[in-house]
Amino acid sequence: MRYFLLFLRFFVTLVIVFFHLQMPVLAAENSVTVMYTGDVMLGGRLISIMDEKGFAYPFQETQALLDSADLVICNLEAPFSANGTPFPKDYHFRVPPQYAQALKIAGFDVLAIANDHILDYGESSLRTTQESLTALGLKTLGAGDNVVDARTPLVVEIHGVKIGLLAYSKSFPTSFYATEDRYGTAPGFEQFLREDIPALRDSVDFLLVSFHWGTSQRKYPKRYQRHLAHLSIDLGADAVVGHHSYHLQPIEAYNGGVIVYNIGKYVAGSLVRASRMGALIRFQIRQEGRHTLEVIPIHPGEYQYYFQPIIATGDKALDILEYIQHQSINLPFQMDRGRAIYHFGSRQIRANSPASKVMRSD
Repeated sequence: MRYFLLFLRFFVTLVIVFFHLQMPVLAAENSVTVMYTGDVMLGGRLISIMDEKGFAYPFQETQALLDSADLVICNLEAPFSANGTPFPKDYHFRVPPQYAQALKIAGFDVLAIANDHILDYGESSLRTTQESLTALGLKTLGAGDNVVDARTPLVVEIHGVKIGLLAYSKSFPTSFYATEDRYGTAPGFEQFLREDIPALRDSVDFLLVSFHWGTSQRKYPKRYQRHLAHLSIDLGADAVVGHHSYHLQPIEAYNGGVIVYNIGKYVAGSLVRASRMGALIRFQIRQEGRHTLEVIPIHPGEYQYYFQPIIATGDKALDILEYIQHQSINLPFQMDRGRAIYHFGSRQIRANSPASKVMRSD
């Protein structure tokens, strides 16, 4: 009997070890890492700096994080264009097309261009941007020849996991919005969300919706932003990511999904100080529907850091994480090695479920 028990214990141990060794292989084949950065604007002072230091300079201090992701996405805040007539507005951005190489070198894969600057120099600025990025093998999202083209989703399959991407603009000028017979950006109208998100939901494992919205320099989302974000999740999105204000705004856990109301600035050649707090958002996406959100604190690449974002450490990292945690809604973050981590996700049919904590908005 004693030898039988010893043999049984040995056999059980072998089985446990076998399955333990197999699990990482299965996890690796069925998970994808997506990195979403803040706004990228390569114009202004960055032009002369890249001429001196090279295209890789703006991203050097955070390059390892970009390299760690399977898919890297950002809001491209300035078009690549050398021609066109400036639209009558206060601020105009554009970058010579050859500097698009900086995004390729950095490892970006998808550029959301549904924003308030992509048409600063008219149709040519949009078309030159799309042509420049396409020539480098990069994808654009959220603008096109007409409203149908602009609303067309992008589906990326990596390691057998299908990720669906949609991008919309809710920023001024509204004349940048595409129509049935005019090029432009995808408008973030409620009607379009109700059509586009359900149409994409069943064909992907993870659905991410981005919005260019709100007010520049603002620390909190407006009521309409909360409404559209909640609606997107209720319709089937797994995550919503916003940009435009240049400030880190609240992160909310809602109805099985997550909402990053504003991710802040990442790289910008402007001299406008918006916030000394920034973050990279990393999603670990699993085919079975359980996902992870990771918030990595950074110093945005503005003039005080010579236009190069750096990873925040020590007390500064703690300050940023505490700021995010204080603002966030229904989000029990786990703190781990200077980063905030939250596990989320459900493929169940979602019912409307209002947040229990009140977020400041107006």
